[in-house]
Amino acid sequence: MGLKCIEWLFAIGRALGWLGRRIAAGSVGPGGRFVRLLIPLYRLWWTMRRVGVHGRLRGTEAAVRLLTSRLVLQSIFAVVVLGIAMQTIHAREFGGFIGKRALLSTFITSEEEDLTEEIVEGPALPTQRPTFRAASVSTALQPTVLAAEAVADTPPSTTGFALIQPILTDAAVEETGRAGIQTYIVEPGDTPSTIAERFGLSTSTILWENALSAWSMIRPGDALRILPTDGVSYTVRRGDTLEAIAKRFGAEAEEILEFNRLVDADDIDVGDLLIIPGGRPPAIVAPPVIRRPTRPALPLPSISGKFLWPSEGGYRISQYFTWRHHGVDIAVAHGTTVFASEVGTVVSSGWIRGYGYQVLIDHGNGLQTRYGHNSKLLVVKGQRVDRGQPIALVGSTGRSTGPHIHYEVFANGARVNPFRYLR
Repeated sequence: MGLKCIEWLFAIGRALGWLGRRIAAGSVGPGGRFVRLLIPLYRLWWTMRRVGVHGRLRGTEAAVRLLTSRLVLQSIFAVVVLGIAMQTIHAREFGGFIGKRALLSTFITSEEEDLTEEIVEGPALPTQRPTFRAASVSTALQPTVLAAEAVADTPPSTTGFALIQPILTDAAVEETGRAGIQTYIVEPGDTPSTIAERFGLSTSTILWENALSAWSMIRPGDALRILPTDGVSYTVRRGDTLEAIAKRFGAEAEEILEFNRLVDADDIDVGDLLIIPGGRPPAIVAPPVIRRPTRPALPLPSISGKFLWPSEGGYRISQYFTWRHHGVDIAVAHGTTVFASEVGTVVSSGWIRGYGYQVLIDHGNGLQTRYGHNSKLLVVKGQRVDRGQPIALVGSTGRSTGPHIHYEVFANGARVNPFRYLR
């Protein structure tokens, strides 16, 4: 009879098609759900059969025959099969969990191990803040309490593993800013104040760094030096110390060390370019006049007329006389003739660092003129020159960004504003 029931079960599976194959594939076989159900039912049927055959309960023989009839048993199997099939399909569709006390739970319980949550009492782990630096992410493990309303927001997880999204904080991203001096090309409509606002600097910083005054004019195409912070820049000279530099520009030595990433105050060499944060240029102090009882103080040298303009046709001033720029720059084309401003004797004619090819002329009476950045020199040292005589050709040698005449005037050895003597 048991074998016939099993054959009948496979016949039902073939009749049901896909549903029957799904049920038979997961339920029939060693340890299957139907096998675990079939054995108790078969034992019950066999016991009732024996009772009916030996007549131990003659008063219930009719009931026993009814319960053990093929129609009743097939009906019971059909009900069980349909019930298990519906519960199995429902569980797979919604991913639900059928409790251990539910009907037929012993036949449909998942073969996966139950997951249990173990709560360990003890001091809470210290909370660590995750950080985000240089495109790397580090997440810190910390105890988490999930509220009922927050469960829907948790990331999907599988048995033994969880997907955890790292937390990024706004303070984790650091801004480095500008670390060095930049060159900015002036555009139409630019002014020192608008350029300063664009780079987050004060207007004074732009003027100081580029040797400009409040009355200076900038034009499209001019190149301006932009500092990374408010202050001034300074090139270390022989005999300089960090304390002396800080005192000269009204800054703090510690800030200079930190901003320029110096190890200590001795970590500077001649020629190093330093940024002086918060520094201000020193005031221009006129050379002191030494008064002697036996002779009056010498007045500034004067001449009967004005100095001759050193070039022909070039009257555009690219840089004026300031505390840092001890002359005027006259923008003229390369190869233009340079003229002597007054009669005099050539004191120097040759290469000098910074000036390039230059000519220095002594006009007597304490006055001298210098013409720098030339491409070619036409006079030699000791030569006597006349007013308006060609002495050089315009160039861009030395520390220069374009062809121009760097014109200086000396009065008693001190540089003065050339416009006091030029006509």
